[in-house]
Amino acid sequence: MDKIAFLVANVVFIIILTTVMDLLLPHSRMRPYLKLVMGLFIILSIMEPITAVINSSDFLSGWIMVPQATAENNTLMAQSEQYSARLTQEMLTQYEQKINQQMNALLILLDGIANSRAEVTLDRQNGTIEAVALYLEPVETADQHLAQKAVSLISTYFDLPQEKISAYFSVGGESNE
Repeated sequence: MDKIAFLVANVVFIIILTTVMDLLLPHSRMRPYLKLVMGLFIILSIMEPITAVINSSDFLSGWIMVPQATAENNTLMAQSEQYSARLTQEMLTQYEQKINQQMNALLILLDGIANSRAEVTLDRQNGTIEAVALYLEPVETADQHLAQKAVSLISTYFDLPQEKISAYFSVGGESNE
């Protein structure tokens, strides 16, 4: 109620001030500008309490829409989390397959290896490589130098510590470390 009384007092004061200034000024070309300026003061005095109400947080809190937690929303959230977890696992499986393919392609480039197979073990929580098993089939005879060369190549290319990589030779279907 005090705000309304203050608003009315301001408007009345501006109207009285406009009337007094209108009487004091001679009939000239300044009168329309005086009426314009005083009209703007009246508009500003009326708008001031309105903007104060709008800027207060109480006014806006009634207009903000807050989503209501419902059983349907909870079900959708649970389904989306399950879907996201399934997609993450599928992505990690595909990632594992692609790394295996890349490692096999690199190992074939080494001289002395007729065939190879890489098996990567991933940490399913963060997608990092935990261990690599290299199964090498040499062209002629297996030697430790060839295994070290393969381990070094994979370690360098994938930026893995050599301790995570194991190399095994398979001769005629058998595998020897």
